[in-house]
Amino acid sequence: MLKLLYYPTDAGAPDDYGDSVDRLLDGADKEIQTFRKATDSFIPPEKALIDTVEAWLKARPLSATPPVVMVHGYMFDPRDQDDTGPDSPFGSVYGETPPIVHNLSWLPLVGANPVAFSYKSIAGIIEYGRAGWTNSGHL
Repeated sequence: MLKLLYYPTDAGAPDDYGDSVDRLLDGADKEIQTFRKATDSFIPPEKALIDTVEAWLKARPLSATPPVVMVHGYMFDPRDQDDTGPDSPFGSVYGETPPIVHNLSWLPLVGANPVAFSYKSIAGIIEYGRAGWTNSGHL
């Protein structure tokens, strides 16, 4: 399984992004790609990301079978807990062998070439406040 972890940087509202970057890490927590927050243009893959994906493609067991990207739901921060935590998709829906909660694992459905993509999908009150978003008062 190729494990990818996306870590956004808490940089406040878009006007405050400056040179801040979000990071993509591999399963060993090695940075393999950065994404500048204040850009609208396409970010080309960095060599580390290319090398990681190519190594995984060569090593996967069923190379003729297409990979399947699995993306978890919400309310999870991979930085706050290990893969066996109660809310970790790696202990349930991504179900690496042996899965913690075997009846939740997607692996029987997706086959032998999964890509497990994880990202921070929860924010505290400070991050929410720094983002400067409001859903009212603007028509």
